[in-house]
Amino acid sequence: MSDAGKYSKLGHAVLSKEATAGTAIYPATFFELLSESMLPNWDHSDSSPIADHRSKHFRPVKNKVGPFVGNIVVNVEPKTFGHWLTGLLGEATDYTLEASASYDHYFTPLTTLETYTIDISPADEDYVERYFGVRVAGVDFSINENKLQANISLSAQRIFQNARVTTEASSGTTLAVDQTSGITTSDTIIVLNASTGASIAEYTVTSVDSETQLTISEISDTLAVDSIVVIKKQTPSYSLGSEMIFSGGASVELANGTNGIHNPTAITNVEDFKISIKNDLEPKWAATGADVVDRMPSNILVKGIEVTGTMSNFHVDPKYLDMLREMEQVCLRFKFENSDDLNSSTAEAASATVETDGSDTLTVAYDTAGDAGNDLCIDIVQGTTTLSAAVSGQVITVTLSATPAQNTTTLVAAAIDGLTDISCSDEGTDLVTTTDNADRIRLATGRDAAEPSMLQIDLPYTVFDPFNANMGEDDIVMEEINFTAYRDNNDEHDVFVRLRNSTSDY
Repeated sequence: MSDAGKYSKLGHAVLSKEATAGTAIYPATFFELLSESMLPNWDHSDSSPIADHRSKHFRPVKNKVGPFVGNIVVNVEPKTFGHWLTGLLGEATDYTLEASASYDHYFTPLTTLETYTIDISPADEDYVERYFGVRVAGVDFSINENKLQANISLSAQRIFQNARVTTEASSGTTLAVDQTSGITTSDTIIVLNASTGASIAEYTVTSVDSETQLTISEISDTLAVDSIVVIKKQTPSYSLGSEMIFSGGASVELANGTNGIHNPTAITNVEDFKISIKNDLEPKWAATGADVVDRMPSNILVKGIEVTGTMSNFHVDPKYLDMLREMEQVCLRFKFENSDDLNSSTAEAASATVETDGSDTLTVAYDTAGDAGNDLCIDIVQGTTTLSAAVSGQVITVTLSATPAQNTTTLVAAAIDGLTDISCSDEGTDLVTTTDNADRIRLATGRDAAEPSMLQIDLPYTVFDPFNANMGEDDIVMEEINFTAYRDNNDEHDVFVRLRNSTSDY
C-alpha cells in the first residue's frame, strides 16, 4: 500500500439483506459513509489457578467474542437509506406511485427484523472485513451543517476478518482453513504471506464444503500453514440520491390530542432537532462446536424499541409549557424533501383496502388527488346498534352493526360511499369484521403531479420532558424540548416512517 493508500477516503462499504439471519451473502449495494467504528473484540480471559507460583496471570484463555458492535455515520440520502430503515423497523409495506419512477415505503416497528451482510474496505487495501448477521441496534437522526445525518448503531453476530491455512497446499482445489463462515461462492480470496503480508495468489471460490474446507480454483502456488486468507474487495458502483437538508428542505409539524398525527400544523420556529430510535438487542452464546465461529454469538435476539428526541425553537408563547404541565399527547411530524425529481406527471388520489372474512375487499378512496390524502385513515370498530360511517378530521370511522349479516361488503361500501369527499367501490356478500381489520388502515398511493424524494417521521404520541424558556444575557429566549415517544394505542403504532424514492423495494 502506498502512503496515499492509507487515506480513509479510499475505503468503501457495501451491504445486502440476508436471506437467512447470520448467513453471509455477497453484498451488492454500495453506500457512502462519513465514519465507521466497528470493533472486532478478539478477547481473552485469565486462567489464574493455585499452582505453586506467584504469577497472577498464569495463562491466557480465548474468550467468547462479539457481538461486533460499532457505528456507521451517513448523510441521509433517499435511495440506500431504506436498507437501514428495514434493519431498524422491519420490512416495509411498498406502494407503486408510478412504475419505474416513484415508490412509497411505509415502515412501522415489526417483531421480526432483517439482518445484513456488510463489507468494509479499510482505505485502499485489496481486501474487506465482512460483518454478517448484522442487526441495526439504533439510528440517531441529527442535523450537521444543515445536512440530515444518521448515526447508525450496529451489532454483528459474526465477522470474517481473515482465516489461516491449516494444511499446506500446492496443487489441487482443496484448501483447509480455520474459518469459512462469511465466505460465499461469489467471492475471490487472496492468500497472503503470514510474515510479510505480501499477496501470494488469488483464487475464486467454487464451494464452501465445511467450516474448515473450501473448494477453490486450481492451486498453482505453495500455500504454507498459517498463510492468511482474506476476501478480495469489489469494484464500487454507486446509485445515490441527493442528501436531505433541514433549512430549505424540511418542515416540522405538531398537533395535540387524539388523532392529531393525521392533521398536524406546521411550526415555523424550530431550528434543530434530534430523534433516537433504539432496538434493545440481546446476544446469546451457546456450545455449538470448537471452531472459531463458535466463539461468536449463536444468535442476537430482539427485545423492545424506544424513541426519544429533542427539538430546539425560540420561545413564542407558553403553549408548549402548558402541554408539559398537562402531560398532553403531542403528535410530531418531521418531513424532509430533497431536490430529486421522481418524474411523476399526474396527481393521483389516495386509497386503501378494507379486508373481509372472504375474498371480497373494499377500495376506499379520497376524491381529491394529491399527497395530502395519505393522511386519511380508516378505523373499523364494532358497534352495538346499526351500521354507520362518519368522518372526523382525517379519520374515517366505520362502526359495524351488532348484527353480523348487516356488515356485508355491499352495505359497508354504501355507508362509506355516502360520506363527503370519500368514495368506496367493490361489492359482495362477504362480511367486514374487526378481526380482519384489527389495525387502523392508512390511505396510501396519493401523490402530487410533481414529487421529490421524501423522508417523513411521524411520532403519534409524545410527551414533553421538563423544560423551561430560560434566559441568558443578550440572548434570544430558547426552548430546548426533550420528548419521549409512546405507543399510541388509538393509532396502533409507536413510530411511523415513510420513505419516497425511485427504489421499488428493499
